[in-house]
Amino acid sequence: SQKQLQQSLDKYNYNEFMSKKLGYVDLSGSITTNVQYEIKIHRNSLLIAGRYTKYSRTLPQTPWLIEGGVRRGLSSVEELIAEPIKSHFRAGGFTFMSSGR
Repeated sequence: SQKQLQQSLDKYNYNEFMSKKLGYVDLSGSITTNVQYEIKIHRNSLLIAGRYTKYSRTLPQTPWLIEGGVRRGLSSVEELIAEPIKSHFRAGGFTFMSSGR
């Protein structure tokens, strides 16, 4: 987790970190201010499975587009389910797979 990673990094000050010989150039003599760092964590795919019951015949499983990209319908099951999950996990994309009866 991000908290555990931060706790691990907090165990070292700059000189201790640089003394680990991690392939970085020793800049400790030229640093006069605090060191700032940014960590980005990328995860593999997240798979979520579930069931739902669609009670409306007018609600399509996926967005329904016809010739010229004209949209039919206001929404879809895909948008109602997958978009909030994508937003919550800050995902770059998603694949929604639905099946019929």
